[in-house]
Amino acid sequence: MARRWTARDDRTLRALNKKGATLGAVCRETGWSAATVSRRARALGLTWANRVPTEMVAAQAENIAAVRADVLAAMWEQAQAMLGRLAAPEFVDLVRGEYGVEHLTQLSTPPSRSLRDLTSAISNLTRSAAAIESAAKSNADSSDIRAFLTFMAGANVGQDSTTSDIGGENDASGSAGGVPPQPA
Repeated sequence: MARRWTARDDRTLRALNKKGATLGAVCRETGWSAATVSRRARALGLTWANRVPTEMVAAQAENIAAVRADVLAAMWEQAQAMLGRLAAPEFVDLVRGEYGVEHLTQLSTPPSRSLRDLTSAISNLTRSAAAIESAAKSNADSSDIRAFLTFMAGANVGQDSTTSDIGGENDASGSAGGVPPQPA
């Protein structure tokens, strides 16, 4: 004997459609074929036109918010570490000595190129972080990872070319970039 579509199937179909389930998910849940579910959905005025399930959209938005928070935390942490390098009582720098031999030297103040590189990197980090925070507050479509990555790429376009390594390990000249001495 053939199975008949019931009012319970209608309720299930409406509930799953409201949750954002795809046609295939409804078919798996109810045990009906795609043609049957599609025909009944049309009769009830429901659509399946390339929808992304609402739970998936919410999960993507949460994931992007978490990624954004992690990126911001890392940016602020890097900026604070660079400020610490500038405030260090002693500064270690790689200098080229006699016959082109490089060696580490402790200095009481950072050399001008290291000051320039570190302040430029700090400026770029803080400007980018502030722009990300501002965009997060004003961006209604925060569920799209492509939009976030595109924004990140655009936020870093104006970076100063003298800071080849935001972490500060190497500056444009290939020197150590001024690293505070490590405790013994």
